[in-house]
Amino acid sequence: MDGLKHNIAVGVLFIYHWLKGQGHYYYKGAIEDSATAEISRSQVWQWIYHRATLEDNSETITRHMTHTLIGLFIEQCCHLVEFSTETERMLLETAAGIFNEIITRRDFPEFITTYLNLEHTFLEKNMS
Repeated sequence: MDGLKHNIAVGVLFIYHWLKGQGHYYYKGAIEDSATAEISRSQVWQWIYHRATLEDNSETITRHMTHTLIGLFIEQCCHLVEFSTETERMLLETAAGIFNEIITRRDFPEFITTYLNLEHTFLEKNMS
C-alpha cells in the first residue's frame, strides 16, 4: 500500500507543479520530475489494468481504490499545507482529477507531459 500511495502522491504533485509552471519539486527529501512522475503513473495504470494485488492484504488495486486514495492524499495535503491562495488549493484538486483521469483511461497515454500539453494546456492560463 505504501508504494501505491507514494506513486499517487508523486503523480498528483508533479501535475500540480506542472500547472504552476514548475518542472520539478521536492517530496520526502527527493527531487521529483517528469521522469519519476512517468514511472509512478505508469505503475499505477498497470496495477489497475492487470488487477494487481497489494502485498500487505491481497486486496486488488482498482479504480475505486485509487480514486479513494487520491482523495485521502488531497485531504492530507489540505490539512498539512497552508496555500497562499485559493487558486493554489484549486490547482491541487485539479491535478488530482487529471491524475485520476490518466490512470483510469482504457488506453495508456504514451507520456504524461504530452498528455498534459495536448489535453490540459488551457488550465494553467485559466487558473492564473
